Amino acid sequence: MTGSTDQAEGPEQVDKEALKHASVVGALFNALASLSQAAVGLITLVVLSRLISPSSYGVYAIAAVVLAFGELARDFGLGTASLVEKRLSEGQRSNLFWVNLGTGLVVALVVIGSAPYMARSMHMPALTSVLPVCGLVFILNGCASQFEVSLKRRYRYAYIAKVNLAGLLVSFVSALLLALAGAQYWALVLQTLLGNVISAVGIIVAAGWRPGRYRRDVPVRHLLTQGLHFLGNAAIALVTSNLGTLIIGHGLGAAQVGVYNRANQLVRVPVSQLMNPISSVVGPSLSRLQDDENGFSGYLQKAQALIAYPAGLVAATVAGLAPWAVPLVLGGRWTGAASVVTILSISAIAQAANQAPTWVLWSHGYAKQLARLSLLNAVITLSCVALGATRGMTGVAWGYAVASILTWPIAALGARHVSGFNIWPGTVIALRMVAVTALCGAASGLVGAAVPGPDVWHVLAGGLASVALFAVLAWVVRPVRRDVQVAIDIIRRR
Repeated sequence: MTGSTDQAEGPEQVDKEALKHASVVGALFNALASLSQAAVGLITLVVLSRLISPSSYGVYAIAAVVLAFGELARDFGLGTASLVEKRLSEGQRSNLFWVNLGTGLVVALVVIGSAPYMARSMHMPALTSVLPVCGLVFILNGCASQFEVSLKRRYRYAYIAKVNLAGLLVSFVSALLLALAGAQYWALVLQTLLGNVISAVGIIVAAGWRPGRYRRDVPVRHLLTQGLHFLGNAAIALVTSNLGTLIIGHGLGAAQVGVYNRANQLVRVPVSQLMNPISSVVGPSLSRLQDDENGFSGYLQKAQALIAYPAGLVAATVAGLAPWAVPLVLGGRWTGAASVVTILSISAIAQAANQAPTWVLWSHGYAKQLARLSLLNAVITLSCVALGATRGMTGVAWGYAVASILTWPIAALGARHVSGFNIWPGTVIALRMVAVTALCGAASGLVGAAVPGPDVWHVLAGGLASVALFAVLAWVVRPVRRDVQVAIDIIRRR
């Protein structure tokens, strides 16, 4: 297929049953693939943390921040704008392809040129050679961006998940071999590059679409404008989530950044692998239900329950088990990360509870309003983190935790004010999740502390206690049982 036609992708009328089937199957397969990715990610965390030093992880952590910002600029918000567009013509997709490729090239050149400055600013000379290699990622992803959009608009999440998993496995094996050979931070950099190469090639081959030439007569200005709003929103979120890493890197050095990065990964790997696949399906599905208030409301509540309870339970359990999980998973040299893991888990629970406001604004196309709300949340977060930074790495973690709690009601009220949509039912579900998972996390810590023996026994006993208490609460407490049933319904219904 070429980009020579302007035939729009996607029908005007939404087949609700087909949409539910496609979105549920996509979410389920994404969840299964995500669990596999989480398993590989955990193995990577366990193995490489024993082979690579904290200072090398610190260098890679700063490079990863640059990668994240560069990817955001490279995408320019067009991936999101393309997904929420009801009808996207072949000509528009071709034009967006060339825009994405062009921004990828520009960002790569900027990163290469700024490498010496970043090395001096962070007192990490290794960044001078690491960042230019990372610049190749932007060109690869610039090529693949609209191909991935094409697959997502056809709900081919299963294939995308397979390709990403394959890239993760191959890149891990490569990183392991390099680490065994003493490569240190280069093992991590090349792992990222190889994973992106495999994903990009796999997505381009399977999309069944080829871009045509750029056409001036095909309008994409409204998509660029909408993408710019999404870009602003995502940029604000990225700044707030990575500020701690930059502050620690600039003030405390590579080793402390490495410790903070491993603590953050120990929390984020399991939680994000649960949340991301569901969110990636929920957003586009809600955007197609925006004209059906009842259908939108019902789907939103189910999605909130489906994402909040598993992610909250995992985060709370990790918080309770941190004193034993950190040395067990990362090794003895990382014991200083335990307190940071516990604090960051609080932030993860609050974020799992705060998904509905973003979904509502995103799916209705309120990109500008979402960016404004994100800016307000960012000011609160940056203030909390800046105050916490005076207390070092632990203070930064507390800054994030406090900010996540404060911004939750602000996001809910803001979404209600902008959209007029009643998100209170979803908020109630999230509040119950917080109460239930907090009890489960406390149980995991108490039982883990009471069990004698090596770290593995503490973790197993505490983890089982957390799951068992959740099962009891879900059976005995009627509202919790109803929430869990709502989550199960979205899985069972076809």
